[in-house]
Amino acid sequence: MIQIDFHHEGSIVPLQSQKEEIMENIYINFCKKASINSIKSVFFLYDGKIIDNKISLGKIINQDDKKRNKINILVYSRVDKNMLENNSSAKAKPTICPKCGENAKIKFEDYLITIYGCKNDHITNNIFLVNMKKLKLSMKKK
Repeated sequence: MIQIDFHHEGSIVPLQSQKEEIMENIYINFCKKASINSIKSVFFLYDGKIIDNKISLGKIINQDDKKRNKINILVYSRVDKNMLENNSSAKAKPTICPKCGENAKIKFEDYLITIYGCKNDHITNNIFLVNMKKLKLSMKKK
């Protein structure tokens, strides 16, 4: 028996399997245990590569993992293709100076934000990220 630890969304889901077991069957068992509706909604990485569903566990496992009878497989959710296509043409909104409302530059340093470089040479220092939204909201009201 080989211990398979599936790493999925911050948790580890352990399974036991034989070397002869086909990966697709192992994936199906993992999906049942992890309450994932469809095997097609996730993909699996081992040793930095996507694993072929039709291969047996014994053919993919490396020598180090064979010795310890344990492997780690990373599980990632597949991103909806439509979501990628909709966001592919998205553009970042310009940074606005909170003092004059003109386009400005932004700099991140030591977890603080500085807005600078507007045409009026205003500088707003030491802004926490959580306060950025408040600044933008107050600019809309003016």
